[in-house]
Amino acid sequence: MRAAPRRTNQAARVPGVGIHSMTGYGRAAKRTSIGTVTVELRSTNHRYLEIAAHLPNGLTVLEGQLAETIRTAIRRGRIETFLTVQFDHTNLRRIAFDKTLLEGYHRALVELKGRFGLRGPVTLDHLLSLPQALTIAEERLPTDDVWSAIRQVVQDAVRELVRSRTREGATLTTDLRRQLVAIERHVQAVKRRLPQALKEQRRRLRKRLSELLGPGSSGSASQLEQAAALIKDAECTRSSCGWRATSPTCARRCRASSWWASASTSSRRS
Repeated sequence: MRAAPRRTNQAARVPGVGIHSMTGYGRAAKRTSIGTVTVELRSTNHRYLEIAAHLPNGLTVLEGQLAETIRTAIRRGRIETFLTVQFDHTNLRRIAFDKTLLEGYHRALVELKGRFGLRGPVTLDHLLSLPQALTIAEERLPTDDVWSAIRQVVQDAVRELVRSRTREGATLTTDLRRQLVAIERHVQAVKRRLPQALKEQRRRLRKRLSELLGPGSSGSASQLEQAAALIKDAECTRSSCGWRATSPTCARRCRASSWWASASTSSRRS
């Protein structure tokens, strides 16, 4: 019987291909010129790259620049992005009052005081307690200034996310190598068992042929075995057959052909 070609243990020689997981987490926080910036990135499985940005009011204009920064380092996965900015309000908030509105409030209070005969002056506390007497306006920084302040924080968070995906990918690589070693071990066990299994199958087939042909039919059994082998080769090499001779499907077809040849020959003899 022709010996099967020897194969090396591929599982033991799997190189470090740098598998990256699509799940991971990255976070970065930094004090900047506009305040404290915090960026969080959460990555989950996805066929393509999908970026979902959660930005504060007034900063949604930065979504395109944020996505472009992430694309430079990540190609697949769904990336949930959370940006938080605690602005330095001492530089951005402005207090204003409506002079016309306050004058109107004052005239109305003096008129009410005289109508109802009330005593006492109209004070500043009275005016400031009325609606919209004072307003606090928050100035918006130019978009370029805001992005310049938070860009480095975004890049730091992206690097941390990549490191997280790399660590998880290393864990997956270790698990795959362990499974490959187990598969290779089972393959070698099957190879060791194969010669004996083939011998046992051959013995059962000859016994079955002898039972079909009757006593003194060893020569006929050998001829039938040769004919079955020819049929098997013809079936496996026929151009219309879509299987290789070494495939399990083709092997089953070959065995079926051998039994058909033996059965048909037996019926003709009887």
